[in-house]
Amino acid sequence: MFIGQDEAIFKQFLLRLKMWTGPNGERPLLPKDEGAGIMISSFITREYGLLRTLDDHLLVAVNAKRLGEKYADEEAAIEVNGSALKKPITKENSPFLVYFDYGENKEGYWDYNHMVLQFEDVVDVLKVLHPDYLFVFLFDHSSGHAKQHPDGLNATQMNKSFGGKTPAMRATKIERVEGYLGEFPRMLSAGDIQQLTFQPGDTGPFWMSPAQHEATRHDVVSPETKRVDCTRADLELELQGHGISSRRKTKKELIMLCNEKQIPVVREIENVKEGWEGKSKGLMQVLYERGLIDGTNTKKYTLDGKTDAFGIIDHNTSLRHIMSMCDDFLHEDGMLEHIAAKLGTKVLLTPKCHAEIAGEGVEYMWACAKNAYRNLALKEKKGKDNFMASVRHCLSKEVVSVTRVRKFARRAHQYLMAYHALDGELFDKETMEECSKNSPVALEKVILNMKSHRCAFDFDSKFIKAC
Repeated sequence: MFIGQDEAIFKQFLLRLKMWTGPNGERPLLPKDEGAGIMISSFITREYGLLRTLDDHLLVAVNAKRLGEKYADEEAAIEVNGSALKKPITKENSPFLVYFDYGENKEGYWDYNHMVLQFEDVVDVLKVLHPDYLFVFLFDHSSGHAKQHPDGLNATQMNKSFGGKTPAMRATKIERVEGYLGEFPRMLSAGDIQQLTFQPGDTGPFWMSPAQHEATRHDVVSPETKRVDCTRADLELELQGHGISSRRKTKKELIMLCNEKQIPVVREIENVKEGWEGKSKGLMQVLYERGLIDGTNTKKYTLDGKTDAFGIIDHNTSLRHIMSMCDDFLHEDGMLEHIAAKLGTKVLLTPKCHAEIAGEGVEYMWACAKNAYRNLALKEKKGKDNFMASVRHCLSKEVVSVTRVRKFARRAHQYLMAYHALDGELFDKETMEECSKNSPVALEKVILNMKSHRCAFDFDSKFIKAC
């Protein structure tokens, strides 16, 4: 069973662009701002549409199964709920449709922690409904969905040389030559395990001499200290010790408060020259071990690559690009995929910039609901209670029916098949050439169109209104 997911924000005074005017040009008085907002995270399926409520028998079975269980991502549960234990699901709060009152002084802001907990709640319900099914969840590439594992492989977080403030990354296996190893002399072979931190028995960075290896193996502490500015976290901790709240204050304001209380805002720290043993290897060393860079000509490489006279980047000289194209870095699973594997399900992230194929047609569902909301009278949106009642109506089965969800899913699959056919070169030559225009003018137009989030109204408004 395929399940689509997405989030959307409804603004209180979401209105149509056109309006009726009187014979003398009279217009209604409209609010100057967009008013309050509510964020909604939903899961849809072709089988059930949008599950707004769960019946009593299902709730009893689901809560009995969850009793005493902990969430797979315990840290996220503690951060959001204050406890890793799962709470009972209630009839009024379906995990398939979550309303989130976002804002600094409200429920905060929706992030990965909220998403992964809702995801596991949905999995628990589906496993009771269909214990023998395999569930495949379709998410888009938002920041909340693409969070990486703390020790995951990430080329953008690696330095050029060893050490620095980079996270320690896990060891990785060289599965095969293609996609992992290069044409230059290398230290690794297919089947080897590559450590991304220097181990005690390693010889050290390849560009150093044996004498330099030994001289820089360990950290060297200088007798002289150095003064550094306190971080925001340091200032907040000091102020809390004096009973002063740091909530909603800038760092500049925190420094002023510290000065008033005679709290130091600068601290002395040891001046340490970093050694390489036990530190992250860095891009140069990792790529050299794989034979992906020329170790005899390291000056040709930079982090982001060198540019020619026309400003075009040569990706063959970009350490980050070369590293990110390795199969293990390219296909590194994020936290959401990792949690899904723990739960016995699968997560697929749909391609960026292609809203028409996202989440079983979930973008069409949002467009359908917002189209209904725009057509409501202004008086039905004024006041928080009216606003919420209107939003719930626009996501009710009268507007977002199972039949419409299935139409939207079918539409999304038509796009999927079209992209598949294009990728497999199943069109005639003329169509293929038309679809793969790569002239500078066409390319700039495509980039411009893809820069912002694409709403289903932009590419299929007639279809949505027809539904």
